[in-house]
Amino acid sequence: DKMTFAKPFGDMLKEKRKYVALQMGLAMKSGRSLRCIQYLEAGTQEPTLSTLYAIAHALDLRVMDLIEALPEELNDMYN
Repeated sequence: DKMTFAKPFGDMLKEKRKYVALQMGLAMKSGRSLRCIQYLEAGTQEPTLSTLYAIAHALDLRVMDLIEALPEELNDMYN
C-alpha cells in the first residue's frame, strides 16, 4: 500500500501531544476543535498549513519539527 500523509502525521502528532497536553488542551491551545485534533490523530484528516502552524505553536515546536518527525519513506515520496 502506498503511504499517505494523514496516518503517519496522526501517529506522530499523538506521540508529540502526549508529552504536552490532553487532546482538549491541544485543541484549546491551537484554536482548533477537539474533533479536528481527534481526526488528525486518527489519520482520517490531513492538516491544512494553518493547522500545522497552530499545532506547532501549541506544542512549542517548529513546523519543520513536525515534518521531520514523519517517517522517512513519506519524505521520500514527496522529494
